[in-house]
Amino acid sequence: MKAVVKTKPEFGAVEALDMPMPKIEPNEVLVQIKACGICGSDLGLYEWREADRFRFGIPIEPPVIIGHEPAGVVAEVGSEVPEIWGLKLGDRVASDSWGGCGMCYYCRLGYFNMCVGERKNIGSLAHGAMAEYCAIPFFNLYKVPDSISFEEAATLQPFGVAMRGMEMLVNFKPGDDVAVLGTGPIALFEALLAQAAGAGKIFVTGLAIDKKRLELAQKLGFITINSEEQPVQDMILEMTGGLGVDVVFDAVSEGVPEEAVTLLKRVGQLVITATVGGTVTFSGEELMRREIIITMNKFRNPSTFYRAINLLASGRVDLKPLITHRFKIEDSDIGFKTLQRREGMKVLIVP
Repeated sequence: MKAVVKTKPEFGAVEALDMPMPKIEPNEVLVQIKACGICGSDLGLYEWREADRFRFGIPIEPPVIIGHEPAGVVAEVGSEVPEIWGLKLGDRVASDSWGGCGMCYYCRLGYFNMCVGERKNIGSLAHGAMAEYCAIPFFNLYKVPDSISFEEAATLQPFGVAMRGMEMLVNFKPGDDVAVLGTGPIALFEALLAQAAGAGKIFVTGLAIDKKRLELAQKLGFITINSEEQPVQDMILEMTGGLGVDVVFDAVSEGVPEEAVTLLKRVGQLVITATVGGTVTFSGEELMRREIIITMNKFRNPSTFYRAINLLASGRVDLKPLITHRFKIEDSDIGFKTLQRREGMKVLIVP
């Protein structure tokens, strides 16, 4: 079968190759892939960034088929997949790359996103889904209705991250103002979810290099701010009567989360969905004086995934405008370079 393979531990080194068909374990499902998103961490593998060379402290060892945001059709069901899971040949499915073991302390509490048990991380520590077929643990799979296209289903994993961010909100009410820092897919997913939840003003901030993404955000009805040309804090305070916003979603990995606090009203909430490296320092006095709530958001839970599917199927959130590029396996290198230039929003590999 054809697949996108990270062949060497160096910049680039992503090739379209013929690879053996996957052989499923008893608890796995063989999925014929119809679409697979390119994630920021996939781009990190392409660029071989230090932070993306590991998963859970385990080094990624090329060659490995990459991709962990797939949607497709069930082609084979392992002998130990529980019947209660309801998977059968021909079912349309989307996959969570994380899943969870279902048995550890945190899974039993319902915090599958905090799982410390054994699990198969496709696309990095195991062969992934930028391929014609992929072997996926049954626990990672969710059936999707016919009303959701395969392309939309391939966005459910990052959309679920944004959904989880919304689940973390404490005091949000319809009419509240929201700022989203960043212009990547998860950032705009969060903006769309805030819009669907009845937010008042929704600000989206980006850099000059994000011009096309900011233009798309503006078309979707958001107030856009180029932070290299316009003072973000001044503009948001001016447009909110000097108060600030009720919620800030920080979806910028290279950003400084403590600066986001300056955009918040008193009793506002900062939800950090970006990967934050190193040490972040907040002023305890400032947080206490204004009763600021800070929440970190990691991955998704199964309940999140189910709600994401229901919301997408309802039509109240339309992700199709965010799917900007589609490439065949043999043209995957163009897809990665498109994301490098930040020209695309959600870029898919379509076998």
